[in-house]
Amino acid sequence: MHSASNLYLNQLLEFEEQLSELEEQLSSHGDDQLLGTITRYKTDILRLNRIFNYHLSLSKKLLQLEQEQNISEIAIDQPVLQDLHERFERLYSLSSMYYEICGDLVDGYLSISSHKLNNTMRVLTLITAIFVPLSFLAGIYGMNFEVIPELQHPNGYFILLAIMLTISVSLIGLFKWKRWF
Repeated sequence: MHSASNLYLNQLLEFEEQLSELEEQLSSHGDDQLLGTITRYKTDILRLNRIFNYHLSLSKKLLQLEQEQNISEIAIDQPVLQDLHERFERLYSLSSMYYEICGDLVDGYLSISSHKLNNTMRVLTLITAIFVPLSFLAGIYGMNFEVIPELQHPNGYFILLAIMLTISVSLIGLFKWKRWF
């Protein structure tokens, strides 16, 4: 158990460097592939966390047995058991911390993606809000009715274009004034 804890500790300390690199990559240019990598790491860390929890409870029971029944006849000293227990406590706390960091990275990536999507949707909504009234006017005046009075006016086409331009500029001005654009 002592050599296994050393191996796990070295692996977790190496993983800390990888986690720092992933954090930098995510802040500079996060993508779905990076999110998949972080999610796989999060799953692996969760498995390790369960293993370390098991080892932690096992080492705790060994310490209790040694204290209660004095199992010194099996040649395990109290300091060795205490050291083993402390190692597994450290491994458990490190794996818990790394699991939370991976979860925070996933949440951060999803938050950034959601923010980008919200900005895109806002722009599309503004474009739609500008073009819907224009499309309505174009649809009305595109009908082939002879009783539309503006069709007989010599400058009817230019009047309609001026109205459409006024609506567009007014909406853009309103959106800029409200700081939506």
